[in-house]
Amino acid sequence: MAQAAQVAAVQQAVSAVVLDSLLKQEEELDKEIETLDKKLDEDDLEAIRRKRIEQMKKAQKAKKEWAAAGHGSYTEISDQKEFFAAVKRSKRVVCHFYRPTTWRCGIIDKHIGKVVAKHPETKFIKIDAEKSP
Repeated sequence: MAQAAQVAAVQQAVSAVVLDSLLKQEEELDKEIETLDKKLDEDDLEAIRRKRIEQMKKAQKAKKEWAAAGHGSYTEISDQKEFFAAVKRSKRVVCHFYRPTTWRCGIIDKHIGKVVAKHPETKFIKIDAEKSP
């Protein structure tokens, strides 16, 4: 019974120290927030807003360029010229050199098909390895 009382006392002491520490951190953060609120005026907020709008416009422009370059789809390339043209047009390209007779290539195709939608900045292509030099 004495051991249980000691454990409870230690737990209570640790809880008190942790609570005190958290309250001090919260107080410091509140002071920092107040300082930042005083420093930021309407002009600063407007500048931040304009900067963010500009970033969003750039991101939208990049998405349009990617779509024009064939990003966002998983296409098959038939020859070497087409391959080099696709690679030169895009900054990021993932190419799957597949064999139709290999079942593992079918599995990779399925997974790449899922990844395409998540990465519009990358062009995904595939080439039949048996028909390519």
